[in-house]
Amino acid sequence: MKIANNILFLLLLFYFLFRNCLLRKVVQSTLLFNFTLIDGNGGNPRPNCGLIINDKGKIYNTRPQNATHMDILLSFALYGGITSIRDMGGDVPFLLPYVSLGFLPKIPYPRIYYSCLIGGPDFMLDPRVQQAAHGTVPGTTGWLRSITNTTDIPAAIKSAVDIGVTGIKIYADLDKNLTVAITKEAKKQGLRIWAHSAIFPTKPSEEVAAGIEVLSHTAYFVFESYDPMPQNYKVRFNGDYVNHSYNSQNITNLLQMIKQADVILDATVYVFTEPDSIRANSYFSMFRSSASTASHNNDLDFPRIGQQWIFNVTRNAHELGIRICAGTDDLGSSELGDKFPNIHKEIELFVHECGFSPLEAITSATKTASQAIGIDKYYGTIEPGKVADLVILYDDPSINITNTRKVYSVIKQGVFYTIPNQTL
Repeated sequence: MKIANNILFLLLLFYFLFRNCLLRKVVQSTLLFNFTLIDGNGGNPRPNCGLIINDKGKIYNTRPQNATHMDILLSFALYGGITSIRDMGGDVPFLLPYVSLGFLPKIPYPRIYYSCLIGGPDFMLDPRVQQAAHGTVPGTTGWLRSITNTTDIPAAIKSAVDIGVTGIKIYADLDKNLTVAITKEAKKQGLRIWAHSAIFPTKPSEEVAAGIEVLSHTAYFVFESYDPMPQNYKVRFNGDYVNHSYNSQNITNLLQMIKQADVILDATVYVFTEPDSIRANSYFSMFRSSASTASHNNDLDFPRIGQQWIFNVTRNAHELGIRICAGTDDLGSSELGDKFPNIHKEIELFVHECGFSPLEAITSATKTASQAIGIDKYYGTIEPGKVADLVILYDDPSINITNTRKVYSVIKQGVFYTIPNQTL
């Protein structure tokens, strides 16, 4: 086993076996990073490729064609203060070249911790899943897995372990019994357990009981009050925030259950509540038609009602002492005119709308975020023996949370990245 780093790879002659950056032993699949691919048909050499090759020799990936866009995006993230990313999109082949580079101190990318996306057969018909399959049958690979009552779950989870995922992301279309079985096996094999806060038809409380470690999206907690629970995950944007109060007994019981189980909430308030969020623009149109017309007078008010519901539940969760990590589901992009990653907007909303102090909001993006990934032994706080990942600011963010935008320098694994032409 050896690290394949900046080597010339002759695809028709040989493979190199190696340990990936997470130091997981590859058994059934081979992952190759940072080599130059020479096209035997006469095409131009393609540097910095990444491949997954299974035990039958089938190739699942080459370097994405829009690498320039990703270079810009990841540098934008790092210079905006992000040194680690928890990716839950399930497109491992696309990410592989950037994963390996992100773990190198002198490459201006965050480290990326990627996942296996898990759902039922209907979920595998989602166009996003189809795209992430890269020509494979959706639901049959280590990064996209369809689970049914007949699935060999240990083997399915092992296929994810073999390609170096940090955790599984349970998305949708799974009942509570399958959720329990998947969670139990993934923990047994050393993976983190991440999930949407409503899996459909599995309720949030049933996820907590199953052992989910991180729940994403406060917005979906509204489905805890539904009886019966919707079966189709496509209704996730249609929560009735008018007729299901944020402080109902169902929601209160759910939050207490989350606190007792010490589950982390990845609230993602920005992406559901801010009009400048790309996703919020589409969510709002769904919010407007999701409750019965008799329940509110002005259809245009419904986005505001949904926003306040999300803020209120997140505030109650925080006051109860639930660990909340900062995540966005919408990184932002300098190519779209953003000056900073949206994580800054997320923690600002925590302070301005959800009852956090500035230091509590910063903790959600550092210590608690590292706990959500499962890397808090080495990252997330300033302690002897931990890796030097730091952000140096011009002004004190404990006084004003917007000062997190005033970045002088980012330190990733001890290497300084000073921000050019910073405008205060």
